[in-house]
Amino acid sequence: MDSDGNHIGGENNGHGSSSSGGWAVSMDEPIDPAVQVFAFIKDLVVGKTMPIYFPYIKDPTSFQFFPKETIQHIRFSSEAIPELLLFFTFSLDLKQALAMRQTLEVCEKQPKEGEVGGCVTNIESVADFARGILGSDSKVEILRSSLLSNRSTPLVQNYTIFEFTAISTGDIVPCHNELYPYPVHYCHFQLGAESEVFKVYLGGENGEMVDLVFLCHMDTSTWRPGHVAFRLFGVKAGDSEVCHFLAGHDLTMFPVPKDYGFKQLCLQITSADLWSEGESEPTVVNNPDPETFATTILQFQNQKLVQKLEAQKVEYSTLENKFIQLKEK
Repeated sequence: MDSDGNHIGGENNGHGSSSSGGWAVSMDEPIDPAVQVFAFIKDLVVGKTMPIYFPYIKDPTSFQFFPKETIQHIRFSSEAIPELLLFFTFSLDLKQALAMRQTLEVCEKQPKEGEVGGCVTNIESVADFARGILGSDSKVEILRSSLLSNRSTPLVQNYTIFEFTAISTGDIVPCHNELYPYPVHYCHFQLGAESEVFKVYLGGENGEMVDLVFLCHMDTSTWRPGHVAFRLFGVKAGDSEVCHFLAGHDLTMFPVPKDYGFKQLCLQITSADLWSEGESEPTVVNNPDPETFATTILQFQNQKLVQKLEAQKVEYSTLENKFIQLKEK
């Protein structure tokens, strides 16, 4: 998200104040479900329940970068729109054509003073952008929220925090997915601005378990006064940090020490369906009683162990196949 609040959920988003444990929004404006992504660091409390907007993705493969050689011959410029419309067989009035034009405008827009930004279209350009900011010799990790597995999960529902971990502080580069015929992400970095990123484990009201990236912008003094987060929190620029949960199609990159054994949170994606259609406001759910919460925690930890076991099985099978291939040679 840049200082104008772009690229979060694809909407003009915001989130209500949680200073009293609730989410207050201005009553003279309609509530956009996609605004329910913002919070403060102090909201990271095990056992706390809050409504969060988290979309379901139809085709996870649509967010996997193409090899550089596959797309390098396709022009990526607003000047080439007539040519691109022919190439992708879009008519000028189609939503896809409008989205493509808007994405190219975002990618070509000059970053604000003190900010570095640009679009990446393949994994090589992702690495180049990150190392250009974080250092050419940096080991870069990529953090991504998990994707929902339940196609009936509503866009907004109450999630309870089961566990959270501080991952990195300092130079952090977020990248937000943009609408385009092939995967394109807008990455940005504010010079001199400190950020913090957390991994948060939550359980949904419907039983859905997710790992979400929680990104905090610690200095908001240069943000525009009308930023939606300020209006919804009831604060001013520079008063406090502003944090937000990232959807599964966004990325966060950061440098890690060479001896830091961090396993990136890019979970394998197997589900495929459209965004969930449920946009109704969730009912308020009180925090669970200690016994219920303890049981849920155990269930969650068991699920994480099962996921880890399945991942190890896949890794073992891959190594076994490689070993067989080497023996046959």
